[in-house]
Amino acid sequence: MIKYFLRITFFLSLFILLLLSYLSLFGLETNKFNNQIRTNIKKIDTKFDVKLNKVKLVLDPFKLNINAKTLGPTILYGNKILELETIRTDIPLKSLFNNKISSSNISISSKSIKIKELITFSRTIKNKPELFLLDRIINSGYIVADIDLKFDKSGKILNNFKLKGFIKDASVNLLDQNKIENINFMFNSQDKLTDIKNLNFDFKNIGFKSDKISIKDSDKITKIKGILKNDLIDLSNKKNIDLINSLLNTDIEKINFSSNNQFFLEITKKFKIKSLNIDSTLDIKELSIKNLLEVKNFFPEKKEFLDLKDHKVNIKFSKNNLEISGEGKLLMQKEFGQIKYNIKKSDKKYTFKSFFN
Repeated sequence: MIKYFLRITFFLSLFILLLLSYLSLFGLETNKFNNQIRTNIKKIDTKFDVKLNKVKLVLDPFKLNINAKTLGPTILYGNKILELETIRTDIPLKSLFNNKISSSNISISSKSIKIKELITFSRTIKNKPELFLLDRIINSGYIVADIDLKFDKSGKILNNFKLKGFIKDASVNLLDQNKIENINFMFNSQDKLTDIKNLNFDFKNIGFKSDKISIKDSDKITKIKGILKNDLIDLSNKKNIDLINSLLNTDIEKINFSSNNQFFLEITKKFKIKSLNIDSTLDIKELSIKNLLEVKNFFPEKKEFLDLKDHKVNIKFSKNNLEISGEGKLLMQKEFGQIKYNIKKSDKKYTFKSFFN
């Protein structure tokens, strides 16, 4: 009798172990809880609806939870449709016994969506001025994103949501009819702080990149800080030279350089710049600029263009202050000499120091 009981206990334990292993590794599919998942989605906004396929349930025996996931769902808001990759939520095991999902979180993963379509969908939900502006300036591009939402005991969404993903092949129209193109970056947002990583884009055929840019939002001001770089580029073609000369009111003939720019920016909710600080390091390999210096008495054989070579330049800019310092080779007449210089602007006062060998 004892052997028979032990045998039954062994096989029953083995069956439960195999069942738990199967549910943990493979799970099972059902549409039994679709209505409850729809109810969870409607907690975000009662105007939301969702079309679901079968839900796959996978056991997490350590947390005593069931991970519920559905593939290829579609979210509807009014007459707008947004196709998603997955919707996931964790269900306590006790919820299965009362046939009702009670979940404190929901995770939504998107497919690759056109940014313009996502903005249109978002404006249907809440037409904010920021979304209107984005709709006007964004020309193209795709977004893939994951959002993790948490609910309190009453079913309201908590503010500590997480949003992460990446932007690919985006293009932005600027007010002067120029474009920023080939925009690619990863983003991670939580608690009013957004980090942008591995950013790269092209402007006027110049490639820029940044390892990280941080954006911190508050009730009145948005603070942006980061580093923006460009590798060695040659801007000696006529189109680029004409653009530089028109922007800087200069007469440059040739330039190639690389740069590393640290910046800090504060913007009000009305998109006005409250403060701007820039600290740039330029590595100028070559620069040829029209010589407007009246130095014929000192340099009787002065050239029409000043030629700079291998210059290291540091530029610091703030609201009312500007400082430019650097050194390198300078061709004023027949041979290159070495020059050091420092230019400061404070309010409306300028000071200039230089040493030319």
